[in-house]
Amino acid sequence: MKPDTRKQLGKFGEEMAVQHLQTVGHRILERNWRCASGEIDIISEHEDTLIFTEVRTRRPTGTFGTAAESIHARKQRKVREIAAVYVHRHYSHMPRIRFDAIAIQLKEDGTFHSPQHYVSAF
Repeated sequence: MKPDTRKQLGKFGEEMAVQHLQTVGHRILERNWRCASGEIDIISEHEDTLIFTEVRTRRPTGTFGTAAESIHARKQRKVREIAAVYVHRHYSHMPRIRFDAIAIQLKEDGTFHSPQHYVSAF
């Protein structure tokens, strides 16, 4: 099914990302976790690490670059800020954390390329 709206595209991409993360052994803790500072797409655990994952999904005709290119320095700072709030609210100690990114590019025929998982992306 081809996503029609930006919101549908994002949901499709996040679902693919969750499936990918589960396949590689992550335990999903949260999806679309929100606080006053913003939202983190996926929070998971893998081995002894708490992982905050930003997911970007793009159409092939996008004017804003590829999915991976859209995770710029400002977005990285925002994800780190939100992650700090999450850790403060849910942990009494500082866990080992990591920031990943998953980029998903839509093909012309409406299917998706395989997710590109960037471990320790920022």
